[in-house]
Amino acid sequence: TPIQNRDAFAVGRDLVGDYGAKIVGMADFRHGGASLMVVDLMRPITVERDGVTDTMDLNLLVKNSHDGSSALTFALLAERLACTNALQAAIAGAQRSWKISHTPNAQERVSLAVKAIKEAVGYQEKFQAVAQKMLDTDMVDAEFAKIVARLWPVDPEATGKVADRKRE
Repeated sequence: TPIQNRDAFAVGRDLVGDYGAKIVGMADFRHGGASLMVVDLMRPITVERDGVTDTMDLNLLVKNSHDGSSALTFALLAERLACTNALQAAIAGAQRSWKISHTPNAQERVSLAVKAIKEAVGYQEKFQAVAQKMLDTDMVDAEFAKIVARLWPVDPEATGKVADRKRE
């Protein structure tokens, strides 16, 4: 039971009217089998360190599929999607996401997701506070070394140029 774009994208219209958001992109892809909408929530996340200010847009991505390849997906992103090539990575990295299968009772789930999205708009303030706190907290070299070791593990027995580069 395909969820129609008018129903899937209604949250964008609601956010524009209720919160001053702005629809910044819409696209069809997979030969019309899927559509997406990107909504800038107009609530940027701003952090500062050493006099340098970094601003990230908070966006809602709505992806709808009519070809049966995927569920209706809502994802809150702290980035703007540049192209559909990055779509799956953006959804996987979303801070909050909701997926609704195209079933006869999908509209109930869409309504619940929309309610949660509207409540999550306040997430920007909490995210900004936590991000700023993280930037303001100095990290000792030993903590940094542990993070690097988890992200780029090197087998202690490994040899060769690749292992040397990873260790470096």
